[in-house]
Amino acid sequence: MVKKVIALFFSILCAVSLIMIFYWKDSHFDPNLKDLLIYFICIPLLLTALVILPFIAIAQYNKYQKNKQEQLDKKQIEPAVVEQKKPIEWINLNLYSTSLQHALGENEAIFQNFSGGISAQLDALLSENLQAGILSYRIEELDQALDEQRQNNAIYRINHMILNQLELNQEALIVIADQLKQSALFYDSQQAYAYKMHPKWIDPNAASEEMDTPPAKPMQRLNYLNIHIFLSKQIQSIWDESTCSEEIEMFIDNLGIISQQLRIHFHYFDSQNSYLALLDLFMHIAHQNHEVSLLVVADSEIDEQILTTKFEIEHYIPSEFSSSCCLSHESVTLDELEPIQTLQLALNESQFAQVLKELQLDDDELYEHDSPFIVVSNDVFNIKNQKILAQNFADTAIASQHFIYGSLFLGHSQDLAEIFGFMLGTHLSGENFTSVYNTKNPSAQLLLRPFSA
Repeated sequence: MVKKVIALFFSILCAVSLIMIFYWKDSHFDPNLKDLLIYFICIPLLLTALVILPFIAIAQYNKYQKNKQEQLDKKQIEPAVVEQKKPIEWINLNLYSTSLQHALGENEAIFQNFSGGISAQLDALLSENLQAGILSYRIEELDQALDEQRQNNAIYRINHMILNQLELNQEALIVIADQLKQSALFYDSQQAYAYKMHPKWIDPNAASEEMDTPPAKPMQRLNYLNIHIFLSKQIQSIWDESTCSEEIEMFIDNLGIISQQLRIHFHYFDSQNSYLALLDLFMHIAHQNHEVSLLVVADSEIDEQILTTKFEIEHYIPSEFSSSCCLSHESVTLDELEPIQTLQLALNESQFAQVLKELQLDDDELYEHDSPFIVVSNDVFNIKNQKILAQNFADTAIASQHFIYGSLFLGHSQDLAEIFGFMLGTHLSGENFTSVYNTKNPSAQLLLRPFSA
């Protein structure tokens, strides 16, 4: 930098000297010592300063911005001192059932096909209609269930996937329906009457006294079945909630659950807030001591109109998937259905090693195998995310082969990819546990462990 300034000064000095010498010669001017100092020292110095000042200002501004960004990154990667002092807050939920459908298969088969090298395929239907070669993750079973006019319409595909997820959870829902009825008979006379009048529970061969008899002993109270539907924000303006709700209510009514004990919630998310909203929902469920929740996620970009807005992205790969899981607070017990997993959410801890230590899972020998058991649910190609990921799993025996990256399964359809990552985790077979991690909330560690009474 100093050499450049000196070179610039001498260049300006030479230019000014030549100009002044020729000017004085033509004008027959006889300069004194003061004139020489002004024109050969002061003016070159002043011109040099004027030239280099903007560059110095730009360099200082860039340095300031770089330092500011480094400080922000450091705050996100390294937990604050106050946060470190907070004890780990544990949220425990029961997981009763889970289901996942994708173009690569269902449930555990998705991992096998992905490991086997199966990826997006040429979509003949979309390519023919849009006159372009398009790769996609299309669930072919949906094409068989829908007529030709609806095969490339995301709304119909999503609606069908939602109802299909309800059917896949039917076994758990039947148990929930029976316990809702038994609970109403014991605790709520008005709801008990509604159940006695429900066609599902009317037994023409039973005596009226038998139908009016409540359970003989106290039981686990169950007040509501909550169904949470997670959808992409890009379809919010065209999604018909009332029609979808009617179809869900009809399905649930056929199982024998009265409308007073059913609550349907629609949620719309994009890639920026979906995982954080999922964690918020888990924390909300943790305060519902007499309720069961069914989470249903469905997304599809197998749609000609949607794809016409995506052509600015080269080689855009649309995808679709659906998944669901049945959850409750850990204190809720279903008499005829045992949880398959325990969901453990550790808050206020940004070091996975501390979580493993508290759960007595910090023995390095537990992680000598190469099978993946940790799902990273958001973008791993972002450098900042890679730093946070490395920081979180520092001081553990967990290595790169233990990770699987959920966003890679969905091409460019990423609005609900982080929730898809969580659902993947429920089907990942870890020897002691599986974990789902997202860098948007570095101080939240989510584990799924086999249920033990």
